[in-house]
Amino acid sequence: MNLLPDALRIRQTRWAYVPAAILGLAVLALLVALGFHRIIQNRILLRKLDQQILSLKAPVERTQARRKQVDDLEKRTRSIEDLLHSRDMNLEILRELTTILPPDTYLNTYSNRDGNIQIGGFSGSPYDLMPKLEKSPLLKDVVQRGSIIRDTQTGKDRFSFDMKLEK
Repeated sequence: MNLLPDALRIRQTRWAYVPAAILGLAVLALLVALGFHRIIQNRILLRKLDQQILSLKAPVERTQARRKQVDDLEKRTRSIEDLLHSRDMNLEILRELTTILPPDTYLNTYSNRDGNIQIGGFSGSPYDLMPKLEKSPLLKDVVQRGSIIRDTQTGKDRFSFDMKLEK
């Protein structure tokens, strides 16, 4: 009960609810904006990333083309090095044989196929050759092939050995 006379009573009009309604709508709009903020922000970020990807596409393609060229050149270089390495090994093997073999020994056959080496020749002491060849750091698995035969014309023994290249 309100004991105040009608003239002194405070009455609220409809306009008093308008600021509260506006503030309520503003709060509601801010909550909705907060919900969509992350989605909008992600879309903007995606657009920027797509633009950066497009701007870097040409340099990346050039780099990939250069990378492919480098890989091709590396393959060619490796194959040439392998060829040179195999040729150089023949020279190294022949140099090693000239230091190992005694002066009265000479070779008339030499073959190197994929590291399988065959030598044959004449020597005054062929039985001493096998231990010398086995001590070489370049040769391994030295095996006598066939028998040692004396050559009547030269007076030396004919020998033949198989061995493998130490890799």
